[in-house]
Amino acid sequence: MGKKAIYLLILIFGFVAKTIAQPIQVKLSSDSAAYFIGDKILVKLTAEHIPDVIINWSTIRSLGSDAEILQQSSVDTLLKTEGKISEQITISLISFLEDSFSIQPIEIIYSQGNKKQQYSISTVPLILKIKKIVVDTDKEPKPITDIEKIPLSFFEKLILGSILLLIIVSTLLAIRYYLIKKRKKQFALDNLSAEQIAFSQIEKLQNKKLWQSAHYKSYYNELSVIVRTYLKNFSGINSLPMSTNRLLEAVYSEEKILPKPLVKQLLDESDLVKFANNTVEKNNEEKLITNSKRIFTNQQSTDV
Repeated sequence: MGKKAIYLLILIFGFVAKTIAQPIQVKLSSDSAAYFIGDKILVKLTAEHIPDVIINWSTIRSLGSDAEILQQSSVDTLLKTEGKISEQITISLISFLEDSFSIQPIEIIYSQGNKKQQYSISTVPLILKIKKIVVDTDKEPKPITDIEKIPLSFFEKLILGSILLLIIVSTLLAIRYYLIKKRKKQFALDNLSAEQIAFSQIEKLQNKKLWQSAHYKSYYNELSVIVRTYLKNFSGINSLPMSTNRLLEAVYSEEKILPKPLVKQLLDESDLVKFANNTVEKNNEEKLITNSKRIFTNQQSTDV
């Protein structure tokens, strides 16, 4: 064996021994060998070291001018034994270069045991290939073919027909129920007396709480409509479109209406509040309701 061969073996042995003796080894890897322009690239930085090595995992700011870092993950421990620890971080990045680009070496700072001295080790560059999306404009686009129509089986037709029939029947039943309910409601209203209709409307007015919320004009307006509706239902006077003066003339000429002063007082007071912004007594609602009910029950009263 020549001197050159012996010298070469010594160099190789020294390199292997040095590598084995290192307390830490680092490497870069990617999730794919090739990417398209604009793809998200995942690069993994792995460090394998002995237990007494402490790595300073600082945030990586740059991987070279050809790539833009999107996100860096936290440290993930892949393996932990008495003699070996394997840790890893994942860096997501993007590149818009064509052909290929190189991720520059990343320097890792670490310390060992209780020593204050810090050491460094770097990864080797990682070459990534970037493919360009090529569209062949010379080829004619393939014609769009008609979708093949698959005939339905008898069983499928039966199911679809049943569903359609069920929808039609359900719709007809719903319409019938609505019409019957509407007819019953109208029948009930037609069979109510003028007094019953008026009392029902008064109750609805009170439930709106217009007086309590100081909507006095709205309150008087609705109360006036209720009284006018009662007069129409009770005596047949077409009271809704009439002016107050014409309506009062018709009321005083109608013998069936007894509490004429109450009707005049309520209609006049309503007009004063609605059109003349007359001051409203806040405790007047109970008196208004009482006088309205006297009108509806056709009770003569001198308390006006």
